[in-house]
Amino acid sequence: METREKEIEATTEEMNRITKLLEKGLTDKELEKLLTK
Repeated sequence: METREKEIEATTEEMNRITKLLEKGLTDKELEKLLTK
């Protein structure tokens, strides 16, 4: 169960980071590059 929790935590952090980047005004292409790394 602990592993699952950590996964959820990591996903939340990732989402927060993406949200911050979007707020900064990243273009879809730039975001796509980050996500496909």
